[in-house]
Amino acid sequence: MLAHSAAAAVIVSNETVAPLYAKRLRAQLLTVYARVDLVVLPDGEQYKDWRTLNRIYDELMARRAERSTALIAPWDLDSLSPPSHSSRWWW
Repeated sequence: MLAHSAAAAVIVSNETVAPLYAKRLRAQLLTVYARVDLVVLPDGEQYKDWRTLNRIYDELMARRAERSTALIAPWDLDSLSPPSHSSRWWW
C-alpha cells in the first residue's frame, strides 16, 4: 500500500489513453484514496500548452483539489504497478 496523506486523487489523461486504462487505474486507486476523479484532455502535441495546463487547473479547482490531492498523469502503462524507471509519465 502507498504511504500518503491525501484523501483524494485526480487522474489526468487524454482521449486515447483514458479509454484503455482509466477505469482500471481508478479502481485500483480507490483502494487507497477515498475519492478518485478523472480529467480527460484532447490527444496530441498541439494540446500540450498553457491553455491545456490552465484547463487542468480549472478542473482541479472545480473538484476542490487541495495541496494534498494526488495528481496522477500516466500516458502509457504496460501494467498498473507502481511507477518505476520503465513506466512512462507525462506532463
